[in-house]
Amino acid sequence: MCIGIQRARGLNHGLSILCKVVNLWDRWLHEEMELDLDKSIKKVLGQFHDYFIECSTKLYYII
Repeated sequence: MCIGIQRARGLNHGLSILCKVVNLWDRWLHEEMELDLDKSIKKVLGQFHDYFIECSTKLYYII
């Protein structure tokens, strides 16, 4: 039982770190979008952001 609890705590810690990474990425992206960037650069940043969120979500469900 203790091993199960430790594993659950480890997973929660991993998910917490993942959430922090996603939040930092969101904040960075919004700050970058406020700058006067070329539309094509904004599009690429947005696509990368969507891909990052998709991968993070899949990782969340795997864990």
